[in-house]
Amino acid sequence: MHPDTTTGRMFGSTVLKAHRKVFAMLVNGALVVNLSHDRVARLIAVGQGDPFDPRHRRVSAGWVAIPITEAAAWQRFVAEARSFVAKTP
Repeated sequence: MHPDTTTGRMFGSTVLKAHRKVFAMLVNGALVVNLSHDRVARLIAVGQGDPFDPRHRRVSAGWVAIPITEAAAWQRFVAEARSFVAKTP
């Protein structure tokens, strides 16, 4: 784990944070990561991710759920999400 990464709780799950910003969590067996809106749209378009709906029937912009079928790439998605939130104000 990156030295600036901490953990917390959100949506009943353990989350990973960088600079107090959540960037990844496991929800219902999927890895949910915070990425740019364009990146989220591309992942959904190619079938690597699904829109993230945190139980209130409203998709969370900038968040994508990466299914277990893509688990081999989860570490890469976590690193990408950490990098993304570290760059956002």
